[in-house]
Amino acid sequence: VYTTTTMLDGTWTLDLAVGTSETLTIVMTVDSSTADGAIISDTAKITAVNETLINTGDDMVTENTTVQRRVDLQVSKSDAPDPVTAGSSVGNLTQIVTVSNAGPSDASGVMLSESLTLPPGVTIVSITPSVGTYLPVNNPNGTWTVGNLAKGASETLTIVMTVGSGTADGATISNTATVIAV
Repeated sequence: VYTTTTMLDGTWTLDLAVGTSETLTIVMTVDSSTADGAIISDTAKITAVNETLINTGDDMVTENTTVQRRVDLQVSKSDAPDPVTAGSSVGNLTQIVTVSNAGPSDASGVMLSESLTLPPGVTIVSITPSVGTYLPVNNPNGTWTVGNLAKGASETLTIVMTVGSGTADGATISNTATVIAV
């Protein structure tokens, strides 16, 4: 019989015949936000027995488990319209960079570098992060500081451009986003 004495502690009471053993299984859930390097410690010790103990050197054991945080960050992009018609309007091209955390842990300190190669006639209208900051502001090459990204969460960086009427037919706008810190 296992009886809890506090939320984390308890007492296991049992009868044990000579040469036999019993097992108490403790199942825990480590939350995705648990700190990297945190230690989960469990100590079991014999606290009472009706008979006289003859070897007390093995009557207590402690098991420590270290928590590791691991994340799978995924970067994707979309743009609209594609292809874009040069000179069709101000702000006629929008690119969206999405960073997602597939887990299994929450991510912290997330940063992405953004590198845009713009052909002549293409200008930045705005660069807007859904969270965090983008520096230098409205510069095609910069750093998006996302910060914390929970398991299963996504954030976006929206880049609005104007493809001017003088932009060459077939010109390519290149955009590379890379996770640089987590």
